Amino acid sequence: MRSLSFLLVAFHIFVVLQASEYVTVKVSQGTLKGEEEVGTFTKAKFYGFKGVPYAKPPLGKLRFKAPEAPASWSGVRAALTEGAMCKQADNRGSEDCLFLNVYTPQLPVSGKNPKLPVMVWIHGGGFTGGSSSSSTYGPEFLVHAEVVLVTINYRLGVLGFLSLEGSDVTANNGLRDQQQALKWVQQNIAEFGGDPAKVTVFGQSAGGASVHYLLMSPLSKGLFQRAIDESGSAFNPWAYMTSPTQRALSLAKYLGYKGANSSQLVADFLRGVSAAELANNQRQGKPDEKYPFVPTVEKGVASGVAFLPDEPIKLMKTGKFLHVPTVIGSGSAEAKMSAQAMNKSAGNWKTVNANMENFVPCDLGLAKGSTKSREIAARIKHFYFGSQDVSSSTVPQYCDLVSDTRYVRGVYKNVVEMISHSTAPVFYYQFSFDGKINYSYMSGATSTIKGAGHSDELCYLFDCKAFDKKNLNEKSPEVVTLHRMVNMWTNFAKTGNPTYQTLWRPATSAERYYLDIDTQLTLKKNFEEKRMAFWDQIYQTAEAD
Repeated sequence: MRSLSFLLVAFHIFVVLQASEYVTVKVSQGTLKGEEEVGTFTKAKFYGFKGVPYAKPPLGKLRFKAPEAPASWSGVRAALTEGAMCKQADNRGSEDCLFLNVYTPQLPVSGKNPKLPVMVWIHGGGFTGGSSSSSTYGPEFLVHAEVVLVTINYRLGVLGFLSLEGSDVTANNGLRDQQQALKWVQQNIAEFGGDPAKVTVFGQSAGGASVHYLLMSPLSKGLFQRAIDESGSAFNPWAYMTSPTQRALSLAKYLGYKGANSSQLVADFLRGVSAAELANNQRQGKPDEKYPFVPTVEKGVASGVAFLPDEPIKLMKTGKFLHVPTVIGSGSAEAKMSAQAMNKSAGNWKTVNANMENFVPCDLGLAKGSTKSREIAARIKHFYFGSQDVSSSTVPQYCDLVSDTRYVRGVYKNVVEMISHSTAPVFYYQFSFDGKINYSYMSGATSTIKGAGHSDELCYLFDCKAFDKKNLNEKSPEVVTLHRMVNMWTNFAKTGNPTYQTLWRPATSAERYYLDIDTQLTLKKNFEEKRMAFWDQIYQTAEAD
């Protein structure tokens, strides 16, 4: 493995990423022209192939359909610029967006394949936004550690997750896109020096939840051998939808549909609406949901065809998921941005106090306003805030509450089910490091809430172009943390064990180890024990009733 010891020795020098040589690779569909690039900080050379189609454009009759293998081309196709991002609600992107990027430190020479481990990145964005752009997910650090990195786009929002039972619409197409990209990797990655038998799928937020879904899908078998799930779970309230057909019908009616409540007629109508109009109005599918079109169970779909054949909790509890080595974790202050935003106005706290039932988990199935729902809301408020009202003086507690309900408890639940039923090791972590290149600071966070927020680990794995790193040096805590994260994640991709510097033991039902990633690496037990025990009690009480 190449050492990262000299990583960022030239951190204080700005060097523009430059291309110095074109290279070609022949894949199943034809020949691609990529380019040699030089790392901004490491000065190391690697090869980039961008905007590579891994599926046919999902246009016209292929809208709302499972992805199909890409068409072949004649001649040499330039792979020098990134493909369009998938259509999003802010009018960015295109419906023709199923592209991936490949970055490799070494191409095969004279028929010899170096067989490097492969890491396939799935971006976050609430299943409605984001892309594989190198401006956020710069490949330099991971590729320098001798892995092949693949970053992918996938369909988002209503274009990726419309579900209409009884119609010709295929559900979970955004997730199926990810599987299609993984199939492309299996077929072609050896031509870039990668080993198709050593593929790690990894993602963050909605990308992390996607990893969880890929693990639960029987259609994923053989597509990857390891998984890393950062701050995402199918058990997060924003990552799973119920009543998908009703959401589709509500959106169609808002857009002018006046026909019968026929799933096929609704599907036909929505295929005639522009991609921009669909994306811009998708919240009308369920106005009280920030992310109204996300993954869902596929009812009545034949075995071997359904991406998600049953409810996530049932699949996990019965061990019906891929038993592969997995790294999974979350940040120590996931909701720091949300908590900081709430503190800008006293009126926000009045709204929170008046609507504590909003924190009652939707998967408990309790009607809002019911006696049981109000009782649980009161228990939640007392646990996090005692006898106080939620206010500017309880911002850290509010951060804990939102972190737990939105992210942490779902990730924890995933870990519990995995260690109970998987035959493969599960490595649990908490990212706590609060450094100058934490991603949330790029989005306007301040240091009023300590700890690591949602997405804060990203710039310790990827070269996030928005951060000016020239004032950092090799011994800074940020560079030390970057070195640790890159080594742990790539060690896992290479060996199935992320251990680096400190022994990282797998979590088990008997000993729930987790690694706290801060200025030091510390192996601990029983993650956020009091808070997680509280939520266990809430669910046990609800199930008993």
